Amino acid sequence: MFSISNTDLFLIADCFPLLEELDLSNPTKLNLVDRNRNFLQGVEALSLALSKLRKINLSHHHYMNNRLLFHLFNNCKFLQEAIVFNCDHITIDGIARAICQRPTLTSLSVPRSFEQSRNRVIVRSITPHFITSLVSLKGLTSLDLTSLNISDELLSSIAME
Repeated sequence: MFSISNTDLFLIADCFPLLEELDLSNPTKLNLVDRNRNFLQGVEALSLALSKLRKINLSHHHYMNNRLLFHLFNNCKFLQEAIVFNCDHITIDGIARAICQRPTLTSLSVPRSFEQSRNRVIVRSITPHFITSLVSLKGLTSLDLTSLNISDELLSSIAME
């Protein structure tokens, strides 16, 4: 996808209320007008309108944040698969809080655990809250932890469950 705007998100929400899969990954351009709060409202509208959504891919959407992920997981009652790679404003704890809203997830691909900030790398650590939330997903059949800083505690917790 080359470009997406807030209007596009509202249009998808209005025209396809029975949509089950939505792949909006890798936009190369976000409409400059929509880089603000309005675009966030479009994502919230999607989460409310697409009640039958089962799979979503929002990878490389750099505006995505913990609040939007929480709304998606909370409002999309049938959500089974979520892919949110390289969403710089989503934290490990944000993912953990969202997982608690959707314990029926069967597939989860989580973002990288580092980000660039003015020529320095910030490492995101796996937290006990994330581990607890992750192992609560009893129906999980696919877990992609690519680029995460995996701890022995995380692997041990997954194995024990």
